[in-house]
Amino acid sequence: SPSLILWYALNPLVLVEGFGNLHIEVVMVSLLAIFYYYFLTEKMRKAGFFFALAVNVKLLPLILLPLLFFSIPRKVRKSFILSITITCLILVLPFVFREGSKDKYYERTGDGKSEYTDLLQKTSGIVKY
Repeated sequence: SPSLILWYALNPLVLVEGFGNLHIEVVMVSLLAIFYYYFLTEKMRKAGFFFALAVNVKLLPLILLPLLFFSIPRKVRKSFILSITITCLILVLPFVFREGSKDKYYERTGDGKSEYTDLLQKTSGIVKY
């Protein structure tokens, strides 16, 4: 029911945890709820689109993909998977062809090592890369 969704969305705990503490799971769960609505109404292209958006927010929904693949009828399975694939490609391509983004990442993170690893390496010499 829409009124229950509104009550949940305006719940102070959800607002503080989701937006105050910058937990992106709130966005992912919202997109999965929209996906589930379209999945139940058998609008597979829209369902695939919102599932792909949820995957691009956080990779956790990929766990559901094998279950979804076998629960969808064969005649609409192709459009569902195609919708997910096209949406993911459109959302990821700007990051793939971005000039120098990998260099900036390694410059900022110190070759991908954490500060804890750097500290261990400096103090004990045990951790080697």
